Amino acid sequence: REAHPADGWQMPENEKDGVVFKEPKSHEERQSVAQKGCTQLKLSLPTVIGSPRPAATGRGRDRLVLLDFGAVQQYPDSFLDPLKQMIRGAYRGDIEQVRLGAIELRFIRPEFPAHVQQSFAEVCAGVIEPLVCRPGNVPPEALNRDGQYRWRDSDLPSRIASRATKAAFSAYFRVPPREFVFLNRKLIGVYTFIAVLGAEFNGADILEKYL
Repeated sequence: REAHPADGWQMPENEKDGVVFKEPKSHEERQSVAQKGCTQLKLSLPTVIGSPRPAATGRGRDRLVLLDFGAVQQYPDSFLDPLKQMIRGAYRGDIEQVRLGAIELRFIRPEFPAHVQQSFAEVCAGVIEPLVCRPGNVPPEALNRDGQYRWRDSDLPSRIASRATKAAFSAYFRVPPREFVFLNRKLIGVYTFIAVLGAEFNGADILEKYL
């Protein structure tokens, strides 16, 4: 149903912004409202209109959908390629590839001490722990009895912060690329969302398809 239809609980803010629609009575009317919304929001991504019937969510189960209407950004290959290199390296346990990708992205410099580069790469690799999750590379308490990753109870943010502090490479800290700042904000939001839900699953099953 429409959240705040003109013939129902209409909000003053909606009237001010010109978002005034009656409760749709058919799929065609819902499609018209969606089309106007896409035009007003200038959405360039494909938009899916689901059925208003609860059972239409598929397989008789409800689905939780996260809609992010925040800013979007297109990344150049000069940023994506070394980032992918870091992710693949972390997934495969190849810290050297993580280090090389970090240098390419200007997180660290080649002239930094070897131990600083190594520590930084290891911390970066640890960040994607939920997407690797192989036996032996995560703390036992981060897995449930079925070997699934416990996103909320893994204490990953605290462990990463502790490792970064002990590594003592803060003296060599450089402001990360703006592309990464933007992306990191999105990733933190997704991680927090999953953690708050108390979800338990291995991200490797998802990541492997894109490697």
